[in-house]
Amino acid sequence: MSEVKIGALCWNQYTDWPSLLEAGIRADRLGYSSLWTWDHVYPIIGDSHGTNYEGWLTLAAWAQATQHVRIGLMVGVELVADRATKAPFPRSRQVTEKVLAAARERGLLLYSSTGHVDGTDGDLVMFGIPFVVSDEELATAVERTAAAIDAVADSP
Repeated sequence: MSEVKIGALCWNQYTDWPSLLEAGIRADRLGYSSLWTWDHVYPIIGDSHGTNYEGWLTLAAWAQATQHVRIGLMVGVELVADRATKAPFPRSRQVTEKVLAAARERGLLLYSSTGHVDGTDGDLVMFGIPFVVSDEELATAVERTAAAIDAVADSP
């Protein structure tokens, strides 16, 4: 039986710094294997001028304050029906689910998100990149992500 690893994604927006730092320390203390945050320059939900802590600086602070947990950034790819207009695919097409399945067939696990455009439509796939990733591993992940997207784009 393979080992189960659990990670935590801590949102770095609409919080205060002591709480965000403590969330990383708590994940480490509780034995989580990985800890992630976003690298957005402004909040992606609510008021774009709201509180937001920059991803790389957050990870640097967590690296200093934790001992065991692997840390990294969550990177997302928005999948659109029309690149020029950024029009989303209709939810009925289940594009995200198809890309995730195609990625799994290639040995890659991605995270999913749907409905970000209007509460229904909008497809995102995301992958978490640890600080300790090698250039070769990163290239493989990007290549497999692109191949999964291409496989779905080429299907009816």
